[in-house]
Amino acid sequence: RSQVSDEQVDAYTRVLKFSLPNVKEGTVIEYHYKIVSDYVSYLDAWMMQSDIPVLYNEYKINIPLVYIYDIEFRKRELIEMSEEESSMQATQHRESGVSRMEDTFTLRTRKLTFVSRNLPALSRKEPFCWCPDDYRVQVNFNLQGTNFPTEGYKPLSRTWADVDKSLLEEKEAYEESTDGLFGVHLRDITNPYREEMTQTLAGKDLTFEQRVAAAFALLKQKLSWNGEYLLYAENPLRAVKEGRGSNAELNFILISMLKDLGLKAYPVVMSLRSRGMMPVHFPSEQRLNTFAVAVRHPQANRFVYIDSSMELPLLDVLPTDMLVERARIISNDVPEDKKWVDLSRLSPNRRKTLIEATIDSTLNLRGNIRVVRQGQYASSYLKRKLKGDSNGGGIDESDVTLSQHTDSTEEAWKAEVTERAALEAPVQSAGGDKLYVNPMVIGLMSENPFTQSERDLPVEFPYPLELSVTSILTLPEGYTVEELPQVRTLSTEDNELYLRYRIRQTEDGKRVVLTCSLGIKRCAYPAQYYPQLQQFFDRVVEASEGVLVLSKQ
Repeated sequence: RSQVSDEQVDAYTRVLKFSLPNVKEGTVIEYHYKIVSDYVSYLDAWMMQSDIPVLYNEYKINIPLVYIYDIEFRKRELIEMSEEESSMQATQHRESGVSRMEDTFTLRTRKLTFVSRNLPALSRKEPFCWCPDDYRVQVNFNLQGTNFPTEGYKPLSRTWADVDKSLLEEKEAYEESTDGLFGVHLRDITNPYREEMTQTLAGKDLTFEQRVAAAFALLKQKLSWNGEYLLYAENPLRAVKEGRGSNAELNFILISMLKDLGLKAYPVVMSLRSRGMMPVHFPSEQRLNTFAVAVRHPQANRFVYIDSSMELPLLDVLPTDMLVERARIISNDVPEDKKWVDLSRLSPNRRKTLIEATIDSTLNLRGNIRVVRQGQYASSYLKRKLKGDSNGGGIDESDVTLSQHTDSTEEAWKAEVTERAALEAPVQSAGGDKLYVNPMVIGLMSENPFTQSERDLPVEFPYPLELSVTSILTLPEGYTVEELPQVRTLSTEDNELYLRYRIRQTEDGKRVVLTCSLGIKRCAYPAQYYPQLQQFFDRVVEASEGVLVLSKQ
């Protein structure tokens, strides 16, 4: 008993902890516990797989037959299930005049047993996997209906339209639960910065994008994000008073500001990638954990997306944790067939590099570089620059020296940056007779990110991307090309993953032109493709390190 502690986390959650002394490698840990719950509408998923090997996992659940559940399995082939009829004692409370009566009776039950054996460990943290719990062996329950003798069958299974209705319900703003406040905040919160915003924007003829960026900029000037992603906000006006709040609190205020500018703005709810996939067949608010803001573009007849956790008003460049394939716009104004949105491919994420350089008589490579960054690459660059990095941390190659660095952006809301600099790099020489040059100068990738020999989890890239390098090198006088790097073209059948590397010498023999591009169009790859991904990125690194050999005539 002295090794067991009971911690009350919040009004709804208790955590029971126990410690085991003298545990060492090879120790077999056996424990069991029992949960009695009257919270029948939501049963926690049972995780049969852990981050340590599991020899045997048994889960028993006794469900009264008056409650009818759908059961969802993950990795069903690894779960044995048995069922038997059973019973349990139940008590019903009723009022009789001024007295309170209790009736005890027996309920028929459905006793289910789930068993898994010899499950390997599955890490809780794995590079290139947002939520390993999505892929654990597990059992989930969804209440479909009830069948009480006095009522007959009563369906309770919900649709996503029911979830919309529940979120939009206008409950009292200060009930104990915050769950009912979603609709209240959408309806009742008024723009706390209306007067200042009106004065600041008075007389300005702003485009749609500029209006969104202006509202966001004023919000971030007044309030800071506290690091929390939430779905519900207890009191957004308290965040105004304190100067900081969750993304939910800030987003409700942002929506009110955008509405004041004549824009149609709605919450778009989701489950963050790090907190698990949103279920398709089990609609429930409990599977949602945050929302971003969707703003309808009146001219383009589409939505653009933004979130108050962002540091910059870059439209359609959400934090990577929000780049989910399924999110839902909550509004009665949006038709059902337009409510489900894919946030994983909102903007192109590109980095295009152009290098024009000459190998001079001192055997140094000198020239100019231009890098155009879009989407997430622009966002990363601008955020680093915002934090004080003189060049945004953009070009990073140990052998390359940059000078006269400049950058330019077109609009505050547009995720595109053009970076320019003068470039200098040494050329390897073998006694002056041979020169060894990396014609890419700045490679696409310096090391393979996939170093594990095996992998049990799928590979999930943060976002689709396109990287390209064009390098035009003028050769030094008195040297000729002895050997060009190998031309490479690799791609999957669907062209969702590709590497294209081409290099040639111009007809006059004075220049070498290299073009290389890497594309990752699909974000997720099953674990069985891991060996092929390893090999693919080995080739990317090899291409980045290719060597051009020049010989003195």
